[in-house]
Amino acid sequence: MSNNLSRVSLLSVQGQPVRAVQWGVWAGAGMAAGQAGLIGRLARQGYGALNPADGLAVLGNTLADLGDGGGKTETGAALMAAPFHWARFLTGARVWRRQNRAVAEFLTAPVPPSSA
Repeated sequence: MSNNLSRVSLLSVQGQPVRAVQWGVWAGAGMAAGQAGLIGRLARQGYGALNPADGLAVLGNTLADLGDGGGKTETGAALMAAPFHWARFLTGARVWRRQNRAVAEFLTAPVPPSSA
């Protein structure tokens, strides 16, 4: 993942329209297919499985956005394509925050205003 983001940063600095998509678990396909235990554990932590139709929509929108030179999002943006159950995820994040200073700083950092 870090090599991917490094390459995205380099291309972005060079003015190229580029995206790094960090794909979550896909429902019924991919590396997690047939691993009900993994999908269940992730669901308990607040991560959902991306259904193929939504995943393909994310891919299509990302490619279309790149096709018009970046469109509505910033060049070099990293995207996370995964459904979250935020209440569950943030409950776990509160535990992480107590255990890890870096996570605490990330979770409490101000969110920049959306340009959309």
